[in-house]
Amino acid sequence: MTVNAATSAGLVVSIAHRQSACVRAPHEVQVTSFAPTSWPGGRPEFEVVLVNHDSPTCSPSTFQVSALLPQGWGSDRLPAQVTVAASASLSLGLQAYTPYSVAPGTYAVGLAATRDGHTVQGTADIDIVERCVTASPTVTLSPQTVTAAPGTDVTWTVNVTNNDSASCDWVWYDFYSNLPSAWDTAFSDWGVNLPPGGAFTFTMTKSIPREASGGSHTVDLDIYKDEYGLVWHGTTTVNVAEPLTRSR
Repeated sequence: MTVNAATSAGLVVSIAHRQSACVRAPHEVQVTSFAPTSWPGGRPEFEVVLVNHDSPTCSPSTFQVSALLPQGWGSDRLPAQVTVAASASLSLGLQAYTPYSVAPGTYAVGLAATRDGHTVQGTADIDIVERCVTASPTVTLSPQTVTAAPGTDVTWTVNVTNNDSASCDWVWYDFYSNLPSAWDTAFSDWGVNLPPGGAFTFTMTKSIPREASGGSHTVDLDIYKDEYGLVWHGTTTVNVAEPLTRSR
């Protein structure tokens, strides 16, 4: 502000607006893995954020970018260079490819960004584990044969073990029984969430109707895996005793 004149009525001034000077600052590369683990032959994905820390009055900057990958890995092609405005950021997706021969372990994946000869790198770690291999659960149902009278309850003990490999996710199992059709069924638990290698024991109780006929009856048990379907079916036998009749 400059005072041009002073009178009894006041001051005459002129005001000049000056643009702030551009202040350059080192840029930054931030890398985030979308998943903490992958496996040999997997395709892990990463988000890369390139941050231009120059003051807002600076001009946009052009950066040369390249992927940082472990030896033998591949990735989708990135642009050779990108332009980022001052005090702004740019997000890029980085799709990596792990070789089938890669050994389990922790690996760093990221991006290098260069401006005016100055290179900044950013990486994120990802754990390579054995590929998930699913398998049918192991189920034991006991007793296999039981004798009971009409109007009584029969209880079975069931143990289920998740045999998926260690790198698989937890699995939810549901329990169902439809046979014999007229017998009421009660489970101590109607389902369970198990990690790979995890085991769980529950009971199944059937109420034999008073009017049930004597003889052999088949009892079934079905175990379903969430988002997959039936993974185990088994049967057991109940021998219903004939009701005793009084002799005259």
